[in-house]
Amino acid sequence: MPAIALDLDRVLFDTNRYMDILRERLRLKGLSFDAVANRSAVFGRKDLTNMVRVVAEQIGKSEAEALFFTDILHLWEGGAAGVFSQIREKFEKVFVVTVGDGYQSRKISGLDIDGIFVVSNDNEKVNIASALHQKYPDLVFVDDKAEVISRMSECGIRGFQACWFLDEAHQSNALPNRLTRPEELLEL
Repeated sequence: MPAIALDLDRVLFDTNRYMDILRERLRLKGLSFDAVANRSAVFGRKDLTNMVRVVAEQIGKSEAEALFFTDILHLWEGGAAGVFSQIREKFEKVFVVTVGDGYQSRKISGLDIDGIFVVSNDNEKVNIASALHQKYPDLVFVDDKAEVISRMSECGIRGFQACWFLDEAHQSNALPNRLTRPEELLEL
């Protein structure tokens, strides 16, 4: 049986919806999502650890963590997590390889995976996938970014672009071998 490595955001987890929820929760606390995101960005990317820290300065750490992580389980619906038990049966090993921070593992608590690799950029993601590919030659990699999948292919890794959480503009530029429904993972 082959192994699979999945990105977290926009593959397993509806990150766009999560950001909309955070925007509303921050507004209800009198805070600006854009101001928090800008103040906490690392190399131009949202950084959840820093976002929690910035919000904690205003409302306290426990309340900030509750604001970010309470009632988010429904954000798994519609993504690959919805068919995760079947993915687990189909693939010998299941890994998550994701760009992010320490809170990434908190988003996937409860999922039966063989390993999570939280990296700081897409280059590191490709390096981890290449190392996994050495151990598991039948590795399949699923990511929402076309450029990551193209780089996986250059390394000899079977890669597929997940499009189920992408907006129309990103879907129109998707790769030919894109996946439009999580259930398609079961056909790989």
